[in-house]
Amino acid sequence: MTILDCTYALSPEYPAPADVEDARDAYDYVLKNPDKYDSSRITCSGFSAGGTVALGLSVDIGAEARNKAGEDTFVHPIKAVMSFYPVATWLGEIPKVDIPSGPKDWPGMVFPDFIVDMMLSAHLFSPTLNSTLSPEQEQERIKALASLPKVSPACADPNDFPPSVVIYTAEYDFLAGKANELRETLEKAGGREVSGKMVMKAGHGWDLDTRDGTPRHKDRIEAYETCIRAISKVGGL
Repeated sequence: MTILDCTYALSPEYPAPADVEDARDAYDYVLKNPDKYDSSRITCSGFSAGGTVALGLSVDIGAEARNKAGEDTFVHPIKAVMSFYPVATWLGEIPKVDIPSGPKDWPGMVFPDFIVDMMLSAHLFSPTLNSTLSPEQEQERIKALASLPKVSPACADPNDFPPSVVIYTAEYDFLAGKANELRETLEKAGGREVSGKMVMKAGHGWDLDTRDGTPRHKDRIEAYETCIRAISKVGGL
């Protein structure tokens, strides 16, 4: 198995969808080098913003292939996508999360409201330098950008997702609600293998902050093994 561990352009210098466009460059690089890579067994994955990029790339590629081939002969070029605590959509209000009071005894972190606002403005709302748009036009630009499936994967047609989708979230993460809804939507739509869950009593990045012998460490092992099984199935194992 070959793993390409890629970085991508970061906001605010390079607002969305520059991150997904960089991921597309990596995907195209694989296709252009068939002597090095087996393009029939591509999977993609990511954590947090990287999880959004992985989902956004997969639905963008899927929509492109489906429109080209048609419904009857469509085969998704990406066979599996695995995403941990992603941004499913930038549209709508940010859900509030009830965080337990008292000493923190659970893994992961919580984003304060001001950090959430900074993330949103840096990722989506950064206007083009020397922009001449009016405030109303700027809001329309933002809405149009946020509606793109490659930016907000939950806006994609369920048929554009790969045959295998893994989504893990965390109870104390404001991103969990909409990502959970996306996973449930794909489960109801059918036509693909959907796995993952919301890990209870955990925050964003929970799997990086677990300790041996704790319940969340068991969740981490389960989550990683789920991803291993998805990749192994694509590989024919």
